[in-house]
Amino acid sequence: MEDDDMDGSLDGAMSKRAKLGSLELQKDSHETSSQSRSSRIGPSRSPVSCLVDAATPAPFEGESSINSQSDHARAMLAQAIGSTPSIGQNEEVRVALTALAEMVSQQGQNNASSNHLINHSLADIDPANLERPPWDTACYVLKKASEYPTMAFAVVFPFLRMANLQEIFHEAYNNPETCSAARRMLTFGVLENVFNEFRVFPLANMDATNYYTYATICRRQTEVALSQLTMCLPASFENIMALVLGAAQAVEKCRPSLCWTMISSAADLCQSLGYHRINTMVNDNPEDKQMKIHTFWMIYMLDKTLSLRLGRSSILQDWDISLPFVVSNDSNDKNVKSSNMLSYWVKVARVQGLTYEKLFCPAAFLKSTEERTRIALELVNTLNQAWYERGDASLVDLSQPSSIFNFASQRPSMIGHTPKETPLPSQYKRYVHKSPNMGRDPGISEYIQGKPY
Repeated sequence: MEDDDMDGSLDGAMSKRAKLGSLELQKDSHETSSQSRSSRIGPSRSPVSCLVDAATPAPFEGESSINSQSDHARAMLAQAIGSTPSIGQNEEVRVALTALAEMVSQQGQNNASSNHLINHSLADIDPANLERPPWDTACYVLKKASEYPTMAFAVVFPFLRMANLQEIFHEAYNNPETCSAARRMLTFGVLENVFNEFRVFPLANMDATNYYTYATICRRQTEVALSQLTMCLPASFENIMALVLGAAQAVEKCRPSLCWTMISSAADLCQSLGYHRINTMVNDNPEDKQMKIHTFWMIYMLDKTLSLRLGRSSILQDWDISLPFVVSNDSNDKNVKSSNMLSYWVKVARVQGLTYEKLFCPAAFLKSTEERTRIALELVNTLNQAWYERGDASLVDLSQPSSIFNFASQRPSMIGHTPKETPLPSQYKRYVHKSPNMGRDPGISEYIQGKPY
């Protein structure tokens, strides 16, 4: 009898165990299928999005960074006040100095939550559920920006020259679930800049009432796409453009570390594609070659500028580059003036990179004071030479189509040989351009400089 009871209990236990095992298998199968389904239809997510709880210390900044220089300035101020007893005894001065010391010291003690480069909470958002500007409006502003390029697109970003830009826009709008994060970032990053440009400088008969709202919508799209960006992007011109746009957005947000991450990735892709060597472009048509050269020097400029700003060695080294500047000797080149302006920016950025390399890196501090002084004077002379060679920098005459746009100078005829001899921007006259055909051709554009803040 006891054996029967024991057998019954054993059978019951085995039955329960079998049921539990079946339930576990069903649960695992359900979770696996759910994960597989989410990987197919869900947004692409960055591997770093799973590291939300990981502690993130404050980014390293070298001797040339703004924080370090602020600390040096505070120390010098404290020394100057301490050496002047009459000032040191002033209670207000001591309180102000103490507050300044606390403010500077707190800059390097940010908690982990404030040092995340991106907002990881956005990575789970389905891009298909995000609002988008009307498709017809997006096509309209893209067409107008191509016909009448604004300063940002004529000089800084060559996005509008991309042959497949319309195709990229179409996929981001109609297939957001399968469209890559980089492509969505490129699409809405371009649109955000276009809406902001036309919001400030609208064309004639252009209703820009909702452009601020549309730009805000695009900003939200780019932030979500940035949070879903994968770590290892394929090397392509399109992905490089997306990273440059992400870097530009980081600059607007005063996020130098995020900008550094974007530009470092873009520089790596440029090197993978050989954009730093002219021999890789021998079979390219002139338009593609110009775009690649233009894009590379834009990345170079940001790389060298951030090197000095953050106190880190630059990614792109001068001795590894065999590429001409974006200067064209062709008188029929429609982009010659914008190329000259970019060349000046590149020369200034090169001096910034050399400033960190020659004066602020660890090896530079091993040099004597006399040698560092000599190097500093040489860099100042190089900067003044770039200023002198830049010519009469001018602005695009935005009344003309892109194929024939002209440049209208706003500067006085006399240009100073050094920055100190040049009039301040506030001394220039306000620029107002009206087309002579205004009123006869409703399609012609009119740009009026924005009101002062």
